This record gives sequence, structure tokens and C-alpha cells, in this order.
Amino acid sequence: MKKPIPPIDLLFLLGESRDAPQHVAGLMIFENPAPSSGWSIADLVARYRAAKPIFPFNVVPKLSLFDLPCWVEVEQIDMNYHVQHLALPAPGTDDQVNEMVQRWHDTLFDRGQPLFQVCVIEGLQDDRFAIYVKLHHAIVDGASAIARILGAVSEDPAAPLGDPLYAIDVMAPEDRSTELPPTLAKQWLGMANRAAKGSLIAADLYVGFLKKTASRMRGAPPSGSRPFEAPMTVFNERVVHGRSYARTSLPMAQLKAAAKAAGGTLNDVALTLVDDAVHHYLAERKKPLAQRLLALVPVSLREAGDKEATTKISALVIAMGDGQAAVRNRLAQVMEHMKEGKAELQAMSKAAAGGYSVAMYSLANAMGKLGFDKPLANMIISNVPGSPKQMYLGGSRMLGVFPVSVISVGMGLNVTLVSNAGRLDVGITSQRRSIPDPERIAGLMLDSLNAMMADTEPATPAGVIEGDTKPTRAPRVARKASRRPTPKAAQQPN
Repeated sequence: MKKPIPPIDLLFLLGESRDAPQHVAGLMIFENPAPSSGWSIADLVARYRAAKPIFPFNVVPKLSLFDLPCWVEVEQIDMNYHVQHLALPAPGTDDQVNEMVQRWHDTLFDRGQPLFQVCVIEGLQDDRFAIYVKLHHAIVDGASAIARILGAVSEDPAAPLGDPLYAIDVMAPEDRSTELPPTLAKQWLGMANRAAKGSLIAADLYVGFLKKTASRMRGAPPSGSRPFEAPMTVFNERVVHGRSYARTSLPMAQLKAAAKAAGGTLNDVALTLVDDAVHHYLAERKKPLAQRLLALVPVSLREAGDKEATTKISALVIAMGDGQAAVRNRLAQVMEHMKEGKAELQAMSKAAAGGYSVAMYSLANAMGKLGFDKPLANMIISNVPGSPKQMYLGGSRMLGVFPVSVISVGMGLNVTLVSNAGRLDVGITSQRRSIPDPERIAGLMLDSLNAMMADTEPATPAGVIEGDTKPTRAPRVARKASRRPTPKAAQQPN
């Protein structure tokens, strides 16, 4: 069995290096199985090792100068490599789990094996265990990864253990065609069709670029997507080996209340909290920035119900809020900039929108290799829909599902958020050399939410234990100057 590798998936394979692994991951936290559940963690591991992987978890990439890049099915799969079982030494803290995640996320996949791994981790404090799932970005994007993670758990607490995410079929029937054209003539015909389609995409992008350039020449202020206009920060040092990781959860009710009060979306609020926290983090490091930060914001191109195993995303580079803006003013600015960016993307065809992200990543990779210090954006912020309902694994309650994301192309900070049963689970992945303490950004996001709620509904608590997988309702606290210094202007706002 062979299947062609789409251009954006191929980009993640070709752009990978030891310093810049191109895989994403998720860390799921569960209650330990109850004695009455009929299974143990050892039983879970045995079940997962016995499961047969299906596409795209049973293929490896074949890259050749003499043939089209394609996925090729593997005859023998070493399930002991793909499913590992570890136990934390006492006391089994969340910090220990995060340290383990950092080590796993530093490691490249063996390209001779399918590009996935699962690690079942027992021994966590408070009668819990974890499952770390690592998937190459060439076989999934955030939406399809979450679809598979949620497909392996259940809303029913009485449901028995199901199959793991790499053995369940979540594709629509029309997505299951996997064969390449059998003849060389058909392969060349396919290449010609893609070239023609690529020409249309390039024309669409070129027209959009000319329109934006002409508008800027007429004195119009910058708007829409703004790649390669980001100021240099500590987040944008050259990407090297080594990652740091932190996680927290934010209460969904307060986030929705803030969005409703401002007339915005949950995504607008999430972007604002990250932006506000990052500005205060820079101020604490004596590197305040008055200029706006720019965030790379992935945008899903999937139709409702589309769970095909591939990457279907575009991306916008969106200006955030002014460096010294209060969090409520910052939210209004982010909302306006996101509106402009979405309008620009919606004006493109879907093919051009996908090509836009490929073009940006390709140019950013090329510039990085040539030594240009011009980041595509300052950071990546991604909000992935999860499940609003409580999920279970064989009766064990899922306490959190925390993303562990990719760092690449001169952006050393990635904040990815997943909705989960009344919470927004946050995973912060950073370059260890330049951002060794992402847990501080997690804490500052909580401070930002408290400040936002103070202006929205003073009686609404917004507290979450920093870095914990179990959110708690705590009294709102005012932002203290000692914790959140007001940044001094370093540059004029752009």
C-alpha cells in the first residue's frame, strides 16, 4: 500500500532536524482504575501492545529523487517500541511528569518505524496515571490528533476499555482511498494536475500580496496577516536542541463570560491572555517591549466532521495588543486584528489558504538556514476544540488533556489550548535555552484572567492552581505590582 504525501505534510518531514523535531503530543491525566473496573494499568499496556495500527500509524515515509514522496506500509511493527510502560519514583509529582515529557519531546522518531509512540506512566500522586501520546506532525494536525484522542475514550463511565487511538478508524468512507496511481503515466498526470493547481494557488497569493503592498504604499496602516514583521525577542533566538514544558487549566465559564462581555470569542480571550502574560514575562526579565508582538495562529481548513489523517491547516500572523495596554484594551485590539486576518483568509480559495501556510513556513525555514534573524512571528498560539463533556477510559475519569507542541522556524514559544469538560487545558512548550521557566507564563496567564474578570464580573471567581491538572475555584486576587510590573516603553508601538 502506498499513499502520496501532501505538500504541507512533506514540509514537516523535510524541515525536521535534531534541533527542531516536528512532532506534536498530548498528555492525558486519569484517575487510577478502580478495583471494580476489572482492569489494571498492566492490562491497559498489554491491550495497547496487542492492538493493530491502521493508517497513518502503519506506514513510514519514502522520500526519493526518482519517485513521488509517499507513505509505504510497514510489514512488521515493533509494538514494544511504540507502547512503553514507565513508573515515576515517589512522590510522583506533576513536576516529575513534566520533566519526563520534556525528555520525550526532545527525541526524534526512528524513521524506520511508523511515526507514533505512546507511553503509559503510573505512580502519579493523588492516585493518578498518565498517557503521553507523541505523533509526527506529518501524519496529524491538532484537530485530527484530538479527534483520535477523544475517539479512544468515552462519555460513558460504564464503558469498557476501548482500542487505542492508532487502532480506531475515525475517517469518513471517502477518505479511505490509499493507493497511488499504478502506472508511471498516471503518476505524471497527477503531477501535472498538481502543478496546474499550484499555479492557480500562486496566482491567488500573488494577487493578494500585490493588493496589500499597494495599500501600504498608499499610507494605509498595517492590517491582516503580517509575516516577518515581528520584533526580535528572547523567544526568537535560533532554535536549538532542548525543550521546557509547563501546563495549567483555566475555568471555561470565566473565559466565556469575558468573551461575551467583550463581544468576542473564546479564541480572542485565549490569545489576549497569552499576549498579556508574555508582555509581563518580558518585563520581569528586564526586557519590556512596547511594540506589539505577533503570533502565528493556525486556522483549521477542515469541514465539519472531517477527521482525515493529514494536515489541513492554514495560518495567520496576527498583531497582538500594545505593549502597555490594560488587558481589557488588549482584548479589543486582538479582536480587531483577528477580524482583519480572518477576512483576508476568507478572501482566498481553500487551496490558496493552505498554500499560504506552506509558503510562509518554507520561506521561514530558508531564511533561518541562511542566517537571517527575521522571525516569521514571535510565538505560536493555537486553540484546538476538544470535548465539553467529561470523558472516561474504562471508567477512569480523564482529569486533563494537555497539548505538547512543536517549536520551529525561529519561534521558541508555543502555547496550545484544548477545551476539556468545562476547562481550557493549556500546554506551554518553549525552547529551554531562552525560556527555561514556562511555568511562569502559565502563572501570569492566570493573573491576566483575574484582571480581565475584575473588569467583567467582579463577583466571579477565576482562580486555578498554577500548573495543577485539577482546577479549583479560588477567590479572585488583584494583580500585584510586585508580581506584574508595568512594562516600560522600549520601542514605539508599531
